[in-house]
Amino acid sequence: MKSYLEYYLETVKENPDLPTLRELEKDYLGFLLEITRHNVTHVSRILAISRTAVYHKICRYSISKPS
Repeated sequence: MKSYLEYYLETVKENPDLPTLRELEKDYLGFLLEITRHNVTHVSRILAISRTAVYHKICRYSISKPS
């Protein structure tokens, strides 16, 4: 698995515009949801925020659970 630094260094070569903090948050939240199989409780513990906050972020970024 590539490190985040390697991933973004490759991304910068293709697209010199670095992602915004909002884009990084959305990507990281999606990544965590994917690796935890959408276990919001687990994601909230990893991020040290409430489950309600995770649900708000899921709604804000329109992240849907895969079928």
